[in-house]
Amino acid sequence: MAEKRGLFVQLYSSLLVLGMVVCSLMLWVAVPLGTLWIGSQVQAAADSIGPALLVMAAIATLSIGLIVNILGRINSRYLNLRETSKFAARQVPSIRGVTKSGKIGAIEIIMVSTAVAAIIVFMIWFITFGGSGSVVPEFGA
Repeated sequence: MAEKRGLFVQLYSSLLVLGMVVCSLMLWVAVPLGTLWIGSQVQAAADSIGPALLVMAAIATLSIGLIVNILGRINSRYLNLRETSKFAARQVPSIRGVTKSGKIGAIEIIMVSTAVAAIIVFMIWFITFGGSGSVVPEFGA
């Protein structure tokens, strides 16, 4: 019975970490891209940038607030699970939850790792596909 509970705790904690990774990636990738896309649609329909900026600001604020709330809830469940089970003793130190001793938790590692990954992917995209966006006209051609 104890082995089944230990397996459940490990599986559940892995799912919680996966949920934190997905929410974090949404925060760094999906929200900015989705907000820009929606803003472009509003700007094209309204033929004005003012309403588009207003809609983008509202969507970004609401989306970020919702995702941060979800991340906080997932992290709380993860920490509660970690502190109330034997799983805490067997877990890898680098992904332990924040405890009374003040150790760095999983959420901090996940947020920083996904932010760095998003920045690296953006830089690769910008250098290889996006370019700087400036076009210098040729005179006298």
